[in-house]
Amino acid sequence: MSGEEKKVKFYQQAYFKNIFILLLLLVFVIIFSIIAEGFFSYNNLVNIIRMSIYPILTGLAVTILMAAGYIDLSVGSTLALSSLVFAMLVKANISIFPSLIIAVLAGTACGFINSLAVVRLRITPVIATLASAYIIRGITFIIAGDQANIRGLPESFAYLGRGFVGPVPFQLILIVVFVLIFYFIERRSLLWKYSIAIGGNPSAAILSGINVVGIVSILYILTGTLAGLSGAIMASRLTVGQKLIGYGFELDVIIAVLLGGTSFRGGEGSIIGTVIGALIITILGIGFNMAGMPSFYQYVIKGVLLILAVLMDNYVKARLRKVGAG
Repeated sequence: MSGEEKKVKFYQQAYFKNIFILLLLLVFVIIFSIIAEGFFSYNNLVNIIRMSIYPILTGLAVTILMAAGYIDLSVGSTLALSSLVFAMLVKANISIFPSLIIAVLAGTACGFINSLAVVRLRITPVIATLASAYIIRGITFIIAGDQANIRGLPESFAYLGRGFVGPVPFQLILIVVFVLIFYFIERRSLLWKYSIAIGGNPSAAILSGINVVGIVSILYILTGTLAGLSGAIMASRLTVGQKLIGYGFELDVIIAVLLGGTSFRGGEGSIIGTVIGALIITILGIGFNMAGMPSFYQYVIKGVLLILAVLMDNYVKARLRKVGAG
């Protein structure tokens, strides 16, 4: 198969998967508009934007990471650490912007540690990032001490997570900016091209002269950075620092990325698909809460969606192989 044929095949896969998840998003929107009163209200739409920013921001980086054939199970713990650091620094009378930078850098440091464990120590990504998830969570508890919550924060602390620019939520502006940046990365950058090559065939990527160690390190650091930013935004929205947040966040992100068309085995991914997948996960949580349904139903649906995402990936690839053979 020529390079041009491979490119066409890739975009065919992306097209079929995007159509599928758009239909899935539409189904959930219709269901919750029927069973949840006020689902289409302005306040709820703003809430969806505010809640979706975390899986979207972190998912953008995780999309490229998983397209390269790697995974990060520590983003939930990283989010919690950065959230707590941001709140504690502001509580200590350090101004908002320096506190935000330090909180994001805490996430960057977590990503750097993951990169060392995976590419330098050559520990399996699942084991390395699972271990770091426990370590980072433990550090978060140590820093927090006996404080379950960091309260008494200034009013300006809430702007990042609750602010508006005119009638537009500030979080929507952040989402648009970051999605555009990563869409450009997907379409035009060598980082995306090399990540896809690494995920498709690591040995061939090395023989082609791609710096696999460097690329994977960048991807882990980028993932930690955006998880750290997500944590700071979450603390701002909650207007409180909490050491217990972020449990299960990594699974929400992975489900969103897989639903969006990124293959768990690497070699392909979709930025727009991840955004749609993150919206589905967010709408599920908000819709169930508005309908007064217990949270454990969400776990069932999310598990089903995870299986569905993998089955969809296998089905689309099998169909395209059959078409190609024919």
